[in-house]
Amino acid sequence: MAAGEIEVRIIRERVITTSPKLGEEARTTALTFVAPGLPPLTVWIPEKGDTPEVRAATIRAKIQATLATKTKTLKV
Repeated sequence: MAAGEIEVRIIRERVITTSPKLGEEARTTALTFVAPGLPPLTVWIPEKGDTPEVRAATIRAKIQATLATKTKTLKV
């Protein structure tokens, strides 16, 4: 693994078909993955642009966005 890479485990991959217009179909791949120290996350990738490079970049962006999110605490 190269420096700066994060190993994730894809726990679910499913293709979802929608109809954006009558008579048209669009397929999107939903990837649910787990990264160290994070809860399961899901990214959505259109079928036309679904390559290993796009998957890696999309997952990396999701991890960065999640880590940048400020958390809140609540005493109950």
